[in-house]
Amino acid sequence: MPRLRPINEWTVSTFDDRPGLYILNDVIENYAQLKWLNRCLLEYPEPPNITNASVEGFYEGENVWRTVGNQKLRWVTLGNHYNWSSKEYEKRPRFSLPTELVEIARIFSKLLGLKEMKSDAAIVNYYPEKATLSPHVDRSERDHSCPLISISFGQSAVYLTGGPSLDDPVEALMLHSGDVLVMDGDQRLVYHAVPKIVKAKQFTEEERELAGVDKSILTYANSNRVNITIRQLEEKKLAEISLESCMCIRTHTYRGSSTKEKYSKRTFLRAWILSPVREHKTGCVLPGARSSSPTDPIRLDPPTHSGDY
Repeated sequence: MPRLRPINEWTVSTFDDRPGLYILNDVIENYAQLKWLNRCLLEYPEPPNITNASVEGFYEGENVWRTVGNQKLRWVTLGNHYNWSSKEYEKRPRFSLPTELVEIARIFSKLLGLKEMKSDAAIVNYYPEKATLSPHVDRSERDHSCPLISISFGQSAVYLTGGPSLDDPVEALMLHSGDVLVMDGDQRLVYHAVPKIVKAKQFTEEERELAGVDKSILTYANSNRVNITIRQLEEKKLAEISLESCMCIRTHTYRGSSTKEKYSKRTFLRAWILSPVREHKTGCVLPGARSSSPTDPIRLDPPTHSGDY
């Protein structure tokens, strides 16, 4: 399992006008981000997992990413398959979600003091440089009481978060490689979108060698973005995660500065031009946004996990 940074180095960004929205900042080691990308490109798209290539019928074989190329591989479903036409999940999973995704979602939900997840579905989205994601709400899961956890790798993205209606205010945030976005409570069912990919990360040859991945993975990481969204479809009983001694995660809370406009899906995607983009990671915001300052740290109990995290 790719390695997480030491927990005492973690920070979490929260937003006082969007309770339930969290961003864990750059919590995965740089070389480990390349290991994750290696899985996303060479393991997760392989049969029997379902990709846009297999659904659209232009490729159903093995070695998917190397065969179809960066521009044509757009998504993979893992665990319980999501039908993009009916907007529904299958009643029964075809097979189990990869263990590393189940465990990492449990860790993140536990650390934030949220309902622990026992995930059974994930969608991997692939973003070439000019790709976008249309405004939508993730409402197909049968149980919305668990958070939705989204992990970013590769290049950065402008991320738009709105409300339950397209008429609600829209906020523009930056998501970087190694960031983990968590949507819970009222934020679980809001419109969100990605209008732009931003080149902001340059992985090194030294990191590639440490990760033990092919040079093609490094080339991909330095030009493209990958996002894994982990979900729990319905209520399940959970075993307890054992805990270590209490540790501290620094928290930055930001004041509201959403643009007060009404949006269709088209104008929703353009909202980042009107709304100041928050650079949450460094405790500051980009020009035009209101200033902010860190709150007192919150104390969380970290779970015990293997040395591979």
